[in-house]
Order: sequence, then C-alpha cells, then structure tokens
Amino acid sequence: MELKIRHSLFTKIANEQKKSTSRLGERDVKVGEKLIFRSTDDENFAYETTVIGVKVCKFSDITEEDAKMEGYVSLEEMTASLKGVYEFDENSVFTLIKFK
Repeated sequence: MELKIRHSLFTKIANEQKKSTSRLGERDVKVGEKLIFRSTDDENFAYETTVIGVKVCKFSDITEEDAKMEGYVSLEEMTASLKGVYEFDENSVFTLIKFK
C-alpha cells in the first residue's frame, strides 16, 4: 500500500519519532503488509516499512498514547494537525496504522 505524507514528517519517521499514521475512514490495511510513504512535495522521496498494527476507531476514542505514537506531543497537537488535512467530528472513523 502506498500513502502520501507531508514531507516534513519524513524526518520524524527516519528518527523513529513517528511510528504510526492516521487516515480518515476505514482503510483496508493488514498487519504484515508493506507500506510505502511518498512525499506530497516530491514523489522521489519515499520510505518503505511494514505494518505492525491497525486500529479502527472513532476520533473520540483516539488516546494520548496514539498521538505520541504519531510523533505529537499531545492529543491536542494531533487534533490540530489532522484538522489541517481533514474535516471530521468526534464520531468520524479513523484508521490508525502502526509501522516499524
């Protein structure tokens, strides 16, 4: 599976500060599947990894721990970042994809 990601997040992935990513909606992702991140700024930048966990939940069920796995300091910071990309409410479904 290939996912677009903001170029600024590649550093967090490479430094293992970001170990998961959230996507609006229920995504068909499976543990063990190869995952390729491509930069939204430059398609030549790519990072390949493996899915090690998948959590489908309402936004209201996302935890501080989930936010920290994403590389954010807090759930509040994660919420602000996601609102810059998606329109959603507390009942919107997200897929949280953990990778190694």
